[in-house]
Amino acid sequence: MDIKYYCDTLFENTYSNDICGDYHFFEFNFSKSYYNLLDALLSNQVLIGNNELQTSLLCLNWVFEKMNYIKLNNKKVSLNSIGILKSTNLKSELFCVHKSIVLNDMLMKNGIYSRLLWCLPKDFDYDCHVVVIAFINKLKKWIFLDPSFGTYFHKDGCILSPIEIRNSYATGDLPSFKNIDISKKWALTLNGIEYSSYDDWYSTYMSKNLFRFCSPKISSPKALEKAINYIFLNPLRYHQKNEYDFKCLNENIYTTSIHCFFESPVVVLTT
Repeated sequence: MDIKYYCDTLFENTYSNDICGDYHFFEFNFSKSYYNLLDALLSNQVLIGNNELQTSLLCLNWVFEKMNYIKLNNKKVSLNSIGILKSTNLKSELFCVHKSIVLNDMLMKNGIYSRLLWCLPKDFDYDCHVVVIAFINKLKKWIFLDPSFGTYFHKDGCILSPIEIRNSYATGDLPSFKNIDISKKWALTLNGIEYSSYDDWYSTYMSKNLFRFCSPKISSPKALEKAINYIFLNPLRYHQKNEYDFKCLNENIYTTSIHCFFESPVVVLTT
């Protein structure tokens, strides 16, 4: 299976444009007390740009640079930003979910609506990916930010949303993304194919992992340490369930509507 196969699969599996009315899937909890603790751990570093987009990119680059290292131990890492950052100082092994948790909290701390986004393949393969989406009011859309590789997709100078990226792949117009600044020190393979650079590998990797999506219902610090609902965006006529659907004991919620899943943020809590 190569990138053409994945692009064709995306083209054949589309979403609906249904409107959800007054029901809102997602909640955002801006926990000031937790963010104060996070600020103290960060030594009150100022990562604020002139606007939401600049701030988002500053935070993205900071997380990528801070957490892009060779691991020194395999100690278990918690699923909250403060625990993750402490593990970073010990050079513990981190995965995409850990880096995304930190970026998500840094964005929310700066007043930017954001949430974790699982990017899932059609079939279970032990290899999905977790990124962050941030809502930029000026653009009126969610943008895709990948702290694991320090990158984002763009076209004509504009950063793309997950659906814009997916649609580009589906039409065979492979989307561009910020160069991945990681030296290739090992073999990069996918489905038995070896790639010469991270950029070549990543392009295929993301075409595989944009079949469907899910996010926690609540975006807040320590959310993944609790039993919460997950919202899934599935293509029309896709009714399969696999290991990705059983992230927690709570019941999942499913939709096929891109409007419902990527609606502008509405429900806000403050603690």
